[in-house]
Amino acid sequence: MKLLLICTLLYATILGTSAQQASNPESLLQLEYEVFSNGDLLLKNQLLFNKYVNYKSQKNFVDAYKTLYRMDELSMSDSLKFAYLYEFALINYLNNNFAESDLALQKLFSFFKDDKRLNGVLQLAVLVNNENGHWMQAKEFFKQFSTTRKLNYNVDSLYEIVLKYKAKNVKTAMRLSTFAPGSGQFYAGERLHGILNASLILTGLSWGTYNLFNGYYATALFSGFFVGYMFYEGGMGYAETAVLRYNEQFYSDFKSNVKNIILEMP
Repeated sequence: MKLLLICTLLYATILGTSAQQASNPESLLQLEYEVFSNGDLLLKNQLLFNKYVNYKSQKNFVDAYKTLYRMDELSMSDSLKFAYLYEFALINYLNNNFAESDLALQKLFSFFKDDKRLNGVLQLAVLVNNENGHWMQAKEFFKQFSTTRKLNYNVDSLYEIVLKYKAKNVKTAMRLSTFAPGSGQFYAGERLHGILNASLILTGLSWGTYNLFNGYYATALFSGFFVGYMFYEGGMGYAETAVLRYNEQFYSDFKSNVKNIILEMP
């Protein structure tokens, strides 16, 4: 909710207007009728944008998203195009379509170079680039944001954490689990699971060996060696998943931290 509030305020700054939109079904139907019956592409785009704002004011982000997609980017005034690209980036960010959001921001910064209105987009640019793992770009946008707001924040120190982070390697975890069952989980930070996995494999092999020497071959095979092998295979699979989860958690924590910092800035 805090992110939505700040993005809405940024939107108001960019457009330079506080015009209110009706938010009742009748107004939406009227807007759709005007869109359908109007042949002027410039006017049709403006009507669709008004409809988008209407949906967004109702927090109906799904229909708002669909309405933006109906607009013709080639038939817009500069002011509408700026608002459209910003809102396109914002609504895709809110819908977790981070690649689409990044593309819209790239167009925005390309088409409107040196435009002062871009200062109001920097927060969103930081968040979107973080979600896409573009750490250097996010850092530069954060620096620009800090400069425009005259804040003395050590952005380099903040991003040094993620830029120097060496992600754990899935292949390394698999190799460790192959030759030393349980060690792959240790590598991924899942020590308890690693101990449990190694213990279960050892138990299965021990039970299989015991029954083998006592002539219970079927029991040795199916309730001993086979069970031990299943835990061996499962341990390697779990090690892979654990490594991916470990890396994902690190990046998720970093992105959340940056989001909290930038949204709490004045």
